[in-house]
Amino acid sequence: MDSREKTRLDRIEEKIDKMAEAVVSLARAEEKILSLNTTTHTILKRLVEYETRMREVEQKAAESESKLKSITAFIWTIVTAVTAAIVSGIAWFNGSN
Repeated sequence: MDSREKTRLDRIEEKIDKMAEAVVSLARAEEKILSLNTTTHTILKRLVEYETRMREVEQKAAESESKLKSITAFIWTIVTAVTAAIVSGIAWFNGSN
């Protein structure tokens, strides 16, 4: 084997080593991409769950607000009726004297 062939084989060996490194780098990149895909899928799944929970909370809040408005209106009606009764009683009491 002469020096030209040896030099040529050395260059081929270097290129093969570089290709092996490139393949390893590609494999690592693929692993990272798969990991990111898994993480993204998990995050999106949780986001959908949180959105569902948020909608339920909003619905319950709207129901509670409606009930609170009804209760408030009822209480104001009673307060008005009691006030009217007290004023009538005072007026009737003052009128009978």
